[in-house]
Amino acid sequence: MYVVKSLTLEHNHPHGEKEFSTYATSRRLTGELRDQVQTLMDRGANALIVTQYVQAQGKQIKLRDVHNMRRKLNSRGMPDMYVLH
Repeated sequence: MYVVKSLTLEHNHPHGEKEFSTYATSRRLTGELRDQVQTLMDRGANALIVTQYVQAQGKQIKLRDVHNMRRKLNSRGMPDMYVLH
C-alpha cells in the first residue's frame, strides 16, 4: 500500500503557449487553411512548399505533418501523385 506524504502543485517541465503549439492536436489544420492546403496538394506542390506556406500563415506545422496528410489523401483513393517516393 502507498501513502502520499507530500504534494507539490508545480510543473516539473516547461509549459505554456510555445510548448502547446508543438502538440499534434494544435498542429492540426482546420477550415479555410485546410482547404487551401488541399488545393496546393491537388496542384502538385511539394511538402516543403506546403509547410512553408502554412507557417507563413502563422500556424505551426512540421514537414512530417504534410507527408502524413498526403498519405491520408492517398488512402482515400486520391491519385498516386500524393505519395512521396
